[in-house]
Amino acid sequence: MDATRRYYGNQSEIRCCPMAANGKKTIYNNYFNVGVWDMSVSFGGTIPGTNQPRPVPDYGSYGINGWVENASTTVTGGSPNPAWNWKTPNVKGAAKVPVLMDAPWIDCWPQENDNPPEFDNLPWNQSVPYGGMGRFCKNRHEGYINCLFLDFSVKKIGLKQMWTLKWHRTFNTCGRWTICGGATAAAWNAVGAAPWMSNFPLY
Repeated sequence: MDATRRYYGNQSEIRCCPMAANGKKTIYNNYFNVGVWDMSVSFGGTIPGTNQPRPVPDYGSYGINGWVENASTTVTGGSPNPAWNWKTPNVKGAAKVPVLMDAPWIDCWPQENDNPPEFDNLPWNQSVPYGGMGRFCKNRHEGYINCLFLDFSVKKIGLKQMWTLKWHRTFNTCGRWTICGGATAAAWNAVGAAPWMSNFPLY
């Protein structure tokens, strides 16, 4: 988020979905337990590349697909495999590559075998067992989520549709949670899967 700060100043409100945390953006100080994050908690001090102090609080409710970053090496908390990163928008099929969407943390690296979160609106730290997909799979828009894609289009997509998107260069869009990969409503509704999504369409 620091990379785009110069375009909007320090107006954190622009980074917060009205539906995050039930619309109560003032409770961001407890960000581990709601749908918003606060960079001043984990990334205090100055804004990188400037001498400006980071605003406190410095919050938002969207996250970036870590696989679009121009990473060259693995870093702590960074890309598990930099060779899979897109690194540029000039790629075939950019309209299927997610860039930014609702999330309770600033980034993540979804993979095809990530399980759907067992419960809705898991906080940042509890989404870890479900992989990167768990951070984006939030029911803020009645079974859908708003997503910015690598071709700079914005679309509304179904929560279960996220497993059909091309998150990284080798991502299998016919994985086990998709129709083409053999997923059924029963699989999604099973104990330990995501019965809270039972009324959402399959993709």
